[in-house]
Amino acid sequence: TAKENNVKDLNKKMEFSCKSGGYFLYGREWNLQLRVDLEFNFKIVNTNDSIDYLLLIKTGELQSSSNRFMKTNGVVLVFTSSKEVDDFINTISLNKITEFLSRPKKEAIFK
Repeated sequence: TAKENNVKDLNKKMEFSCKSGGYFLYGREWNLQLRVDLEFNFKIVNTNDSIDYLLLIKTGELQSSSNRFMKTNGVVLVFTSSKEVDDFINTISLNKITEFLSRPKKEAIFK
């Protein structure tokens, strides 16, 4: 719709909610935040006569569930096409995770 209407600049929050968990590395320790409210934005950026249509998925600041002083700014995933979204979903699919978990462990390869 944005392309059809020749929209060249936009930043619109997508009004649906999705909850997840998150891990982040702080120093040498992995930290967990049990509940992360993801934010989704659709953004159109016009730079150098090129128009990019972006889907942004943001976590916002993450805070360790075991130490409230351990924080990180968060993560933003940026997708530039529906193909990128499909590829990402395929990469984290249950089949791909099962395939990864069924691989032999590094120690078992050299026995």
